Amino acid sequence: MNGLEPPILRFERVSRRYGRFAALEEVEFAVWKGRILGLVGESGSGKTTCIRLALGLERPSAGRLWFRGEPYRYRPQELKAIRRRIGFVFQDPYDALDPQMTLEEIVGEPLRAHGCWDARARERIRQLLDRVGLPDASLKSYPAHYSGGGLQRIAIARALVLDPELLLCDEPTSNLDVSVQAQIINLLLELQRERGLAMVFVTHDLPLIRRIADDLVVLYAGRVMERGPAEAVASRPTHPYTIALLGAGPEGKRPNPRVGGEAGPVPVAGCPFAPRCWKAQPRCGVERPPLLPVGPGWEAACFFPETQTQMQ
Repeated sequence: MNGLEPPILRFERVSRRYGRFAALEEVEFAVWKGRILGLVGESGSGKTTCIRLALGLERPSAGRLWFRGEPYRYRPQELKAIRRRIGFVFQDPYDALDPQMTLEEIVGEPLRAHGCWDARARERIRQLLDRVGLPDASLKSYPAHYSGGGLQRIAIARALVLDPELLLCDEPTSNLDVSVQAQIINLLLELQRERGLAMVFVTHDLPLIRRIADDLVVLYAGRVMERGPAEAVASRPTHPYTIALLGAGPEGKRPNPRVGGEAGPVPVAGCPFAPRCWKAQPRCGVERPPLLPVGPGWEAACFFPETQTQMQ
């Protein structure tokens, strides 16, 4: 991480509330140029809310987002300028692409929206389709002609057409056949390296993110449970929730079998995972654990983090 350059994207104590329900509570993380940040957690943990906030589709209830050292401002033209620098690939390519639009219209849509369509636009679209593995695709064809993997390749081409600095991927392979998932993951990694992109990769699959991410943030019920280097967090987790996601609890101390359902609403006080945690003590139900260091650049929000000795 370059100390002279600000991160591409930073969440600073960001909360998002809907009435009394808190979807996010004081979430902090940074995404650096050329690095992949993994956001992991169950359904309802706040991952997609983070993506919507990063795109400026929602505003934080508290805290602030920064893009390259400048705070988000929520006037239309300023949001449009930020979105021009962000590409995104959503979970379901069938829903993300308009079946009534041709490939030229789909991939070229961001160019038109940002006033960047010119005489070279069609050639750029052809080059991108070639790069994502669709060299023979007709610009006049429609999404119905393509499989799920082909549709996601089209979505990736659209995400890259404006040469973004940041790519947001919200579970981009979860609705694809297993045989196609690895191809899409490898394509995304190749494009990220080629272009030096910052990337946020959202998933519930912690073993997958261990293979592809540089940095990792584990969310539960809208709060950061653990964050740090992806390899360290995924191979030697210290927060009981991270351990539960991996199914790696020690013998006799297995995580509560309810893990794998949906995360509930954020309680007023205490650790949200306490009702499901095999290590919970009375303190956990009434006092919110802060993020405390457990290793270099590595923190966990737990009063009683697991140690390697305990895990053996």
